[in-house]
Amino acid sequence: RLVLIVESPADVFGFELRSIQEFFAACYLVDTATDTEQRYRRFDAIARTSHWRNVALFFAGRVGRNSPGEASNVVEVCRNVDRSGVDSFVHRGAELALELAADRALEPDRVLQRSLLEHGLSVFDFKLSSRSRSSFIDFIRRLPFEDIRDHVLPILNERFSVVGQSGRMNICYLLTAVKPSSPRLRDALLDI
Repeated sequence: RLVLIVESPADVFGFELRSIQEFFAACYLVDTATDTEQRYRRFDAIARTSHWRNVALFFAGRVGRNSPGEASNVVEVCRNVDRSGVDSFVHRGAELALELAADRALEPDRVLQRSLLEHGLSVFDFKLSSRSRSSFIDFIRRLPFEDIRDHVLPILNERFSVVGQSGRMNICYLLTAVKPSSPRLRDALLDI
């Protein structure tokens, strides 16, 4: 397993480790696009399926490092995913945005990190199963302290007054996980 390149039975060389295959697939998709529009059509296509999730994460990271001027398109694709069809209920774009923020794929651009978190945290506005909520909270826990302080807590404070009962409960669970001493959590629990 330590050898990265292996020979298959058909006398063809390739990469046996799945994560290396996914990395090179993302590199190919980013680097061979003829223009920006094609690049983000490709990203939109892979962002919608869980089987391509790691490729999408590598894709966004590559864009963030190699084409920082185009990185805002990644955030816009996440938003577009949630604007139509079943995704307006399932919110796969928001989930991807949270995962990209947790991976810090668009770092060091703090504005884009905030945009990812604003869209990603919108998933907490809706009723969630405890399993989904726990998974989303794990993404937030992976963020550095600065992102929680500068982005997550202010966004949650803004959202709390405009979301429904399920959203407020989700925010309470999230605040309990990331900042149990928050005055907003105390006020939120009194409001519920």
